[in-house]
Amino acid sequence: MKNFFLTAIFFLFITINFNQTQAKVWEGSKNWTSEDWDGFSKWVGSKELPTDFLNSKYYEVMGKKLQINCADLAYGLMLWYAKTNGLMFSTKNISYNPKLAPKSGILTAKTNIQGFKFFSNELTQWDHIADPDKRFFAFYDKMKSGLETFSLATYDTYPIELQKIRPGDLYTWDMTDKEQKITRHTFVIKALNPDGTLDVFYSTQESEKNSLPPRLRTGTNPSIFNLLPKRMTIWGLKNQYGLSRFRPNMNDWGFQYTEKDLTQYEDYSEEQFELAAQLGLGEFFKIFKQKISQGDIPLEKELWSLLRNTCTDFKDRVKSVLQAEAAALMIQGCFKAGDFDAYSTPVGDSGKIQDFLSLKELYFTHQNDPTSEPELFKNLSLIFSDSELSESEKNNLLQICTINIDENSKVPMESQKKLTLHDIYKTLKMGSPAKRAGLSALHFNPNVSRYRRWGLDIGFDKKCWNEPGYYSYPDNFNYDLLISK
Repeated sequence: MKNFFLTAIFFLFITINFNQTQAKVWEGSKNWTSEDWDGFSKWVGSKELPTDFLNSKYYEVMGKKLQINCADLAYGLMLWYAKTNGLMFSTKNISYNPKLAPKSGILTAKTNIQGFKFFSNELTQWDHIADPDKRFFAFYDKMKSGLETFSLATYDTYPIELQKIRPGDLYTWDMTDKEQKITRHTFVIKALNPDGTLDVFYSTQESEKNSLPPRLRTGTNPSIFNLLPKRMTIWGLKNQYGLSRFRPNMNDWGFQYTEKDLTQYEDYSEEQFELAAQLGLGEFFKIFKQKISQGDIPLEKELWSLLRNTCTDFKDRVKSVLQAEAAALMIQGCFKAGDFDAYSTPVGDSGKIQDFLSLKELYFTHQNDPTSEPELFKNLSLIFSDSELSESEKNNLLQICTINIDENSKVPMESQKKLTLHDIYKTLKMGSPAKRAGLSALHFNPNVSRYRRWGLDIGFDKKCWNEPGYYSYPDNFNYDLLISK
């Protein structure tokens, strides 16, 4: 009898141990339905989802800070919703290299990321982690190294009609600069507003590097996306960038759009690619905004929206410039390679200039129209004035928008440099950054001093002049339109 009980206990132990070793990342064999995607959209758009959701949850579970880039954010939100609702997930690892797959054929949690051909909630490599949330984040840490904006554009999303945009949808872009260096980015749509503006989540390389939570821009114009939708082929793979949505059927993930019939999906449309081919950057995003706005927008409301958006743009730039300066003090030298990319702001700067251009164009088109807000028009005339302003006029503009480029720095409060939008306009009118090597205009290069990056002739450090990218500047906007009337 004693032997019988010992044997029974032994087999019970083996059975329990076996079951534990088979623990999946999360249990979820159910494919997504339209109701599930509707639920995901409502969750992303709800107040229950704060900007730092993934970061705070990760810290709570793992006890350390999360480094997250723009594509990690998009995938992470979808994965957490799938885990919470018992839904399946499976897609291709774009970094897969069969030569680095384990010779035994057995994957473990320590296997090189390039050894995984697919990522799925069915994987059992993290079965040794009992806590389901810890197991999820251990998988997420591994997976996010093998998925990026390229994955979204190539394998996991499909293009949708502009007018059908909803929370949880994405906007992706791809840019190749003059040195053939590729930059990609992803935005997550948080909310749509009646005036055609959006609330968007996004992360940046500098945020990822400093383990900062994603940013939330509220009431921003679609022009924040900066670049036009496009279809392209790279490395023999077909991908499409622009407004997109996760593919509803998980069985269609991991395939190029030419390999699956995506036209069957709700709101599928190639409209954005056709519009992008016909229109320039500014006109495309005007049409985009018109399509998603609820009715006509009064001129004054549109001007206020663009003005607030432009102000927020340059206030955000203050944070980016100061973060770069803090990092430069840490390395005590010039930014190179990856660090240069993380802290430079070429695409972001061009988007901010594009917003300023939109404000200027709308104002000059209607500057002589009757208006219910003469004070607004008066201040806009000051912003775009070619004359020097009086102290009282400068103070008026500071009341509307103060860009404190020394904010949260060690500079004494009374000595901090505060710019108006008129100051920014004057800086930009000095000449094209490409033509002037950026020496008297907004400068994206993190190797340049804080003040020089804002076009001020103060504190220029020559030791980094020869670093890569110093003389290049994005050309994806018509600069001449900004400096002419």
